Amino acid sequence: MFRFDAILLGFLLRYIYIKFSLSQSVISSLFFLFIYIIFKDFILDNNNLFLVKFGFIILLQLLSSAILIFFLNIEFLIRFDLFKKISSLVAKQTYSVYLTHMILIYSLIDLQIIPINKFLLYVLLLFAISIISYYFIEKPILKTRPRYLK
Repeated sequence: MFRFDAILLGFLLRYIYIKFSLSQSVISSLFFLFIYIIFKDFILDNNNLFLVKFGFIILLQLLSSAILIFFLNIEFLIRFDLFKKISSLVAKQTYSVYLTHMILIYSLIDLQIIPINKFLLYVLLLFAISIISYYFIEKPILKTRPRYLK
């Protein structure tokens, strides 16, 4: 199926990356986030199923565009050792996060606490579980696999 919207969005993001300064990119990223926040409740709470499906795709593209524009313009952070260490730690845990995130979401969904506290608890537990599973399960398994490339 032809996804004209994704191709158009790719061109738009490339244009923003090439032509915009850092401050203009931040403003465009905030603009995409603002549009997402404004229309999120209207689209997702609508009774028209077509609008919900189509709107959800557009909202996800807006949100991912805002995040992508932000991360494309933080190249200057690569020079800092602390940023490298944090990036390395996060990169090592991505598979563990992928495996455990839905379990935590379903475990915490009925918890009766303030939503921001629920989110913070989710992030804390996800981070802790992914660190433990990486160092005690994933890393030992990776050490035992055969090495094909030297």
